[in-house]
Amino acid sequence: MHARGAGVALVALKGAALLAVDLYSTGERPMGDIDLLVRALDTQANSRVLEGCGYSAAFSTRRHEVFQPLNMKVLTTCRLGEHIENPITIEVHTKIAERLPVNPVDITGLLLPGAAHAGLNAYPSAASLMMHLLLHAAGNIRARALRLIQLHDVSLLAARLASDDWEELVAMRPDGHALWWVWVPLMLTTRYYPASIPSEVLARLRLECPWLLRTLAQRYRLADVSWSNIRIAAFPGVEWSRSGWEALAFMSSRISPRTEALSELKEGAAHIPGSSSIPWYGIPHAARILRWIFLKPPRVQTLLSVRAALASAP
Repeated sequence: MHARGAGVALVALKGAALLAVDLYSTGERPMGDIDLLVRALDTQANSRVLEGCGYSAAFSTRRHEVFQPLNMKVLTTCRLGEHIENPITIEVHTKIAERLPVNPVDITGLLLPGAAHAGLNAYPSAASLMMHLLLHAAGNIRARALRLIQLHDVSLLAARLASDDWEELVAMRPDGHALWWVWVPLMLTTRYYPASIPSEVLARLRLECPWLLRTLAQRYRLADVSWSNIRIAAFPGVEWSRSGWEALAFMSSRISPRTEALSELKEGAAHIPGSSSIPWYGIPHAARILRWIFLKPPRVQTLLSVRAALASAP
């Protein structure tokens, strides 16, 4: 209602879109935040819309701007993960892209309706919604941060797609590029949800996947590419590089990250409940590298999840 009155067109993304098409019952799918896509020229107007809904801008990353409830500052505790007692944040995107692992794959043009109206809009098609789920999963697989709910989302939506929808997806060419990354999340979905993806679709998209990535991805298990993988990798997902130069650029970004990347990491860590109890993000990057090599420390998010599980045990 507020967005319609302000003339701002929004697309409700991922979990909110899946709820809207009744793939889940109300309250069934866990969601820690609401994702919205807005045109860059509408960002200021959208900020005013969200302020009118009781939200204020909290911080920004290169991926999105995060809005929190105005009363969030008075809340003293937040549960780790997606919990009913946690306040729901809103993440506003002006583009949808994933670095795989350095060069971004941008699908924004596939997700914005051609004739978007003021207020909330759906994805242009079921195929474009699937494309977004797959890109988000691919980015998380590359970063070793996949969640099973993401593969579950893909399997449920796949059951709704007709042959024309799959044809539309296979024909999509973000920025004119091949869908070289799509086969990996689809293949991993079939590993845990057999027969969920048409075999002919898998066969066609497999041909677009680079040989090295295809070979290594065939060995992926959820425990390898999710937060369950407790060890910090020096170069997580380097196999997604499509050239030697890209691999070197990715390794360089890990060894000597830019100042803004370090600032973003620190800012993001500050909003993870309990992260201050583990002094990982507070130490110099060079010291973290040495610990990667010699001490093999556990990942902060994984350790926090284990601690939270133990604390809630009877």
